Amino acid sequence: MITLSGCWSSKELNERIFPTMMTIDLLEDGNLEVSFGFPIPNRMIPGQTGGSSSGGAEPFTFISKKGKELGQVLRDIQLDTSRDIFFGQTRVVVIGSRYAQHDMGTLIDLISRLPNFQFSTNLFVTKDNVDDIKRTLTVSERFISTVLTKLIDDHLTLNTTVKDFLMASYKTGDILIPQISFKNIPKSEVVNSEKISGPVQTEQSLFQMVK
Repeated sequence: MITLSGCWSSKELNERIFPTMMTIDLLEDGNLEVSFGFPIPNRMIPGQTGGSSSGGAEPFTFISKKGKELGQVLRDIQLDTSRDIFFGQTRVVVIGSRYAQHDMGTLIDLISRLPNFQFSTNLFVTKDNVDDIKRTLTVSERFISTVLTKLIDDHLTLNTTVKDFLMASYKTGDILIPQISFKNIPKSEVVNSEKISGPVQTEQSLFQMVK
C-alpha cells in the first residue's frame, strides 16, 4: 500500500484576499472604524507602476466597518467579503490618534493573535483623518502601504513593529511610534502604558532611541 500525504485544510489563492494595510480610529460617536486595504488583481496591469490602471479604475480598495468592539468589527469585515482574509501580507497598521490615546493595548493584543499576522508589521499613528490617508493618490507606487514601507526602508522615519510594541509592554512600557502626515514634518508619538503621551520631533526621537 502506498501512502500519499496532502493538505487537508488547504485554500486556493483565488479563495483568499490579502490586505496589505489596516487602519483604525475612534469616531466622535464612540464607535470604532476599521478598514483593510486590498489590491484588486484584475485591475493590476503588468508593467504599469502608477496608482491607476489604463481604464481609470484604482487597483486598490478599502473595506470598512464600524462598531463598538474591535473583534466584532473584524468579524463583520470578514462577513462582508466573499473570500477568506489572509493577514500574511499585511505590512502596515495606521492608527488614529484618538484611538491611540484610548486603547492601544487591545489592538496590539488582538492582531498579535490573528493567524498569519506578521509581528514585523509596521505601526504608524496619524492626527489626520484616517480617511484622508486612504484617499491619498500614489504616483510611483501602486499602493499607499508600499509608500509607507518605503519611508522605513529609506530610513526617513522610525521602524516600529508589532513585535517592538509587545516587547516594550513587557519591559519599559514606553515605545516610540512614527506619526505620519502628508502635510507636516515627520514626528513620532511617545506611547506610555499603552496610550499616547505626546509628540516629539523625529530628530529627538532618534536621539532618545540611541540614548
